[in-house]
Amino acid sequence: MPGQRQIAAHGTIDLPPSKYSHAGGEDREYRQRDSEHVAGAGNRQLGHQLDHRYSCGEQAKRVCTGRLPFFLDVQPSFGFAEHWDVIVDLRFGIEADFTQSHQLAVAPGVRYWVDNDAQTKFYATIQGVIDATAQNNTAVRGTDVGFRNANGFMFDVMRNFAVYLQFGETIGFVRWLRFEIDAGVGVQVRIP
Repeated sequence: MPGQRQIAAHGTIDLPPSKYSHAGGEDREYRQRDSEHVAGAGNRQLGHQLDHRYSCGEQAKRVCTGRLPFFLDVQPSFGFAEHWDVIVDLRFGIEADFTQSHQLAVAPGVRYWVDNDAQTKFYATIQGVIDATAQNNTAVRGTDVGFRNANGFMFDVMRNFAVYLQFGETIGFVRWLRFEIDAGVGVQVRIP
C-alpha cells in the first residue's frame, strides 16, 4: 500500500496513506516550519574586558560568577536541506538579571541533525548572538555580540510534536568577556 513521504525540518518521516496523497498514490514532498519553545537556566561567568571600573554584578570583583537567570527561548526554524535547518532563537528573560533588567537576545544560525530519520535524534547548532539586554548604566555598552552552540536530544512523540533536552554555551565579547552554560527542556510543534 503506498504511503506518503514528508520532508520535515529534521528529516524524513514515512506516513501511512492519507488525504494528502496525490491521485495514483505517488509520494508528495514538502518542507515544514517548526516552532520551538525551551525554558532553562544555567551558570555564567563575566569578566571585565577593557575597563575594570564597571561592575559585572559584584562590586570590586574583576570576574563575577553566578547563576544565569531563568529564560524562555522561542525558535522559529525552517528545513532547507535534508540535515539542515535555518533557526532564529529569541530569548526572553523571565527572571531579572543583576542589572535589574530582563534578558532580550536574538541568535540566528543553523542546526544540523545527526540522524534525522530516527524517532530519537541528536542535533548541534552554531549561532551568532546579539544581546540587547538593558544595562541601566550609560557607561556600559548597550549591545553585546557573540557566538552560541546548543547540543540536544529530541524525541518525536508524533509527526507534528516532539520534546527535547538541550545544553548550550554562549560566549560574548563586546560588553563583557562572558561565558554562559545553560540547559533547558522544550517542545517542538511542526506546522505543515
